Amino acid sequence: MDSSLTETRLLAAKQGDQNAFEKFVGEIHPLAMCTIKPMIVDYRDAEEIFSDTMVAIWRSLQKFVANKGDALAWVLAITRNTAHNFLRHKRALKRDGGTAKLVQVDQLNSPSRDNSQEATTENPHSILAAKEIWESFFKAANRLSQRKREVAISFFWYGQNCEEIGALFDTSKKTVALQLHQARVELRKKLAPEFFELAA
Repeated sequence: MDSSLTETRLLAAKQGDQNAFEKFVGEIHPLAMCTIKPMIVDYRDAEEIFSDTMVAIWRSLQKFVANKGDALAWVLAITRNTAHNFLRHKRALKRDGGTAKLVQVDQLNSPSRDNSQEATTENPHSILAAKEIWESFFKAANRLSQRKREVAISFFWYGQNCEEIGALFDTSKKTVALQLHQARVELRKKLAPEFFELAA
């Protein structure tokens, strides 16, 4: 999804076109998850952050101004802000014994395209490259056997370790480690070295 299409979708949504916003949500999901994943280990948390990000964007549409800055960078800045907010409050919950109050989505400090420094520091092209690498991974993973595919996606995409994957699929840590090794061997034949650098 490029910045031009992002801007088109958001401008239509700003005018009340919910169908355009729904298309935007589906189109931005892979790229947004590539932004969230390095910060968030648990895939359920990552999906929750994505949902909160979409709500924040919907509520910030009136701040969106065409031809000022980069639409895609604006979206990704809100995505990162939402993830950082989640992490801050998760640490607060841990520190305060679970008594800290989480900030609601509409209280997030969503950046504007006019004054957000963060929106300009991230290179959207580098994130698009990462998206292409992850798409190659899923294409290769789909050629693996079902269990190897599940283990590989759990490990590389969702960041789960062998013990967590074993608990998820009700199998031993040793078995998961073996399946992961076999999946790695097959994936290395299909994927560029950049994938393993990105997924590290």
